[in-house]
Amino acid sequence: MAILRESSSYYEIFKEATDLGIRREIFNSIELGLELKFGIEGLELLPEIRQIQDLENLKQIQVNENRRIDQTSR
Repeated sequence: MAILRESSSYYEIFKEATDLGIRREIFNSIELGLELKFGIEGLELLPEIRQIQDLENLKQIQVNENRRIDQTSR
């Protein structure tokens, strides 16, 4: 197992799997935020958002969406 952890392929696969999990969680969070704020109409944006591959851009969308929800719930 130690040899496997030292291989670059292991790290690449691990990073891809981790990024995929993070991406799923971000999409779920964005989806919930859109639905809470805009209802069914907000979910119409999801296909376009799902095309975004850059993880940092997705995180920024998530942060902005969470801020909007926080502001409207006060």
